[in-house]
Amino acid sequence: MDNTSTNHDSNNQNLESILDSNQAYLLILERAKELVKRVIEIRGHKTPPFVLEEYAGLTHISRISEADLGKTSGLLLKMRSGYLIKVNQNHHAVRKRFSIAHEIGHILFNELKLERYIPSIEYRNSNLQGETKNRLKFREHLCDVVATELLMPEIIFGEYLNNFGLSVSSVGRLAQIFGVSIPSTALRIAEISQHPCIAVLWKDGSKYKPKTLRVDWSIGPGKTTSVLSSFSPITKQVDATSSIYKAYLDDGIIISHQSFKKGNIIKNCRVESQRFGYNENKYVISLAFPTNPSA
Repeated sequence: MDNTSTNHDSNNQNLESILDSNQAYLLILERAKELVKRVIEIRGHKTPPFVLEEYAGLTHISRISEADLGKTSGLLLKMRSGYLIKVNQNHHAVRKRFSIAHEIGHILFNELKLERYIPSIEYRNSNLQGETKNRLKFREHLCDVVATELLMPEIIFGEYLNNFGLSVSSVGRLAQIFGVSIPSTALRIAEISQHPCIAVLWKDGSKYKPKTLRVDWSIGPGKTTSVLSSFSPITKQVDATSSIYKAYLDDGIIISHQSFKKGNIIKNCRVESQRFGYNENKYVISLAFPTNPSA
């Protein structure tokens, strides 16, 4: 067998997958933006928060109800009268809002028939189970993209962010205004900020080592169709001597400097960190600003 030809075919297949997934991302995002525009036209103003029931009539949703769903956040059922969305009655109101918006994402995914655009994701997996898992993961990612746009429309959120200023001190205020979670707000800031910004969520790492914090996720800078294509701290676990851990203990904003990496690219960043949550649910959000953004 000609290895050169095999590698060439594999590279072409990977490229086609990337192009297809990017096309799916753009299509579903554009559809979400159309919904936001229509809601603004109907209500006559663009002041947040955006109520999910406002999207119901535009997406054939007949009813939104609450139920004890165990560990499940939300369910989407197609009925004769339209779609029925069920959300977990035991979850916080903010989480319920995101769950409903996420299920609307599934409606748009089906409406646009986007399954055809992602015939295979991650060709490195040689087994069907791995491929199916990655297809599902990407579908859920697209539905999160929809939820984010419906709750925090890019243009409107950007206006508020510019007014408040690009800082971790703005996260709490923006979350309250748009009726979303602190982590979702930090993620959105990293996505749409006009200046490069990386958002990081640090959680208690004592399960692995006492008095430590570990990176739960890191996003940015900017938008990407991939959930993996982001910079992350080179040091993914910090101890009690670090500035990040100091933020976990204090009430104020702690400034530090850290290095972030994506592949072979390293960015040195000024980092603002702040604690959110209470008791066992405490966590730290960091916003990192590259000092060498063009590197």
